[in-house]
Amino acid sequence: MKHFFLLILLYPFIAFSQKQEKIYIISKDSIIITAHNYHFSDDAPVIVLCHQAGYNKLEYQTIAPTLNKLGFNCIAIDQRSGGVFGNKPNETNNVALRKGLPTHFLDAKQDIEAAVEYAIEKYKRPVIIMGSSYSASLAMVIGCEQKDILAVVAFSPGEYFGDKLNVAKQIKNCTLPMFLAGSKDEGKAIEELYTKLKSKDKVLFIPVGHEGRHGASSLWNDNENASEYWKILEDFLFKYK
Repeated sequence: MKHFFLLILLYPFIAFSQKQEKIYIISKDSIIITAHNYHFSDDAPVIVLCHQAGYNKLEYQTIAPTLNKLGFNCIAIDQRSGGVFGNKPNETNNVALRKGLPTHFLDAKQDIEAAVEYAIEKYKRPVIIMGSSYSASLAMVIGCEQKDILAVVAFSPGEYFGDKLNVAKQIKNCTLPMFLAGSKDEGKAIEELYTKLKSKDKVLFIPVGHEGRHGASSLWNDNENASEYWKILEDFLFKYK
């Protein structure tokens, strides 16, 4: 049985017409996952947005509205493996800690899975998962494991899980469409994952003329090279509208 809380708060997002809705999703182990729903249209595709280590859903505070403008619904979640960012706590992490539950990277996999399930139920269509750093790797693994995943966008994926999970092994021969990107220093590691994929539509972007950024921060407004990442990402995403 699926359990979801109703939306309880509405926040007007500055300089954007859509509303940012605070929602709650229940994971398989009954943890309350806090998320922001950036709704664009009932008929639009949906992207589940997953943050990097030590962060929370506000990693996507400027990214999600741009994705809305491009015609996508977005659900940005707090995974239990995260922390304070943007002067705001990671609410899912706080709940897990209060319950005495582990908050390692791999523990967050079920949070992403629950958010994907929620998005599929809400929008009645396959979803796109966008991950950042460790969650990019989890997004790739989940995308290759599950049905109803349309595509994966992975910023700075890598082998973050030690002997508990080998990402390259899990995604080997996966045919799901994927977009992989990262910084110049991360290029070799990301390319190793890229070569494991058997997708007909797979994109790899590593900057050449600059160092780039780690994770989804590549898309932040304060990145002078953000437009370069956005252009390639838009070209990929528009195929799945």
